[in-house]
Amino acid sequence: MSEPLLSSNSTQSRYGAGEPAPARASTPFVVSRSLPWWLLANPLLWAIGILDFAVWLLFALLWPPLLWRFLSTSIFGKEMQSHAEKDGGGRTLRADGTKKAFPFTETEDTIPRCMRKAFEDYGDLRCFGTRDFVKLHTPPGSRFPLKVFGETKWKSYSEVASDVSGFGSGLRRLGLEPAPRPAV
Repeated sequence: MSEPLLSSNSTQSRYGAGEPAPARASTPFVVSRSLPWWLLANPLLWAIGILDFAVWLLFALLWPPLLWRFLSTSIFGKEMQSHAEKDGGGRTLRADGTKKAFPFTETEDTIPRCMRKAFEDYGDLRCFGTRDFVKLHTPPGSRFPLKVFGETKWKSYSEVASDVSGFGSGLRRLGLEPAPRPAV
């Protein structure tokens, strides 16, 4: 029976305080080109290999059609592409030739101009909604609590415009200046 290296009442090894441990005979690490039989007999390895091949095959067969379908129906494709009307009236055409309402004209070419136009056109409509956190509620039999929120409080476009204007004025009062426009 072998004795433990460290006993519960002593911190010394079984070889003594200054006594070195005897050298062990060891074999060097050997690299082999073939897999051991016990690795090839592992059913989990076979299942993962077959699944990997099946996914590769499915990807190889389905990827070109899926890629082609994505490119033909996305922003690169004809179905989603729109062309501006020649009169510049702020209307765009779908691929099938029908008109699609687009609220901005060529003069609203920056985000602040688009926001200003939206604030003017949709002043009374709902813009942003917020809900106040009320409490955490744990239903019977549930492991985790659920968050309970109050009713949605909406701000109209006019109220958001007022908030945006106040925020911008505050930044100007703090000394922030608008960035200069680049010369064309």
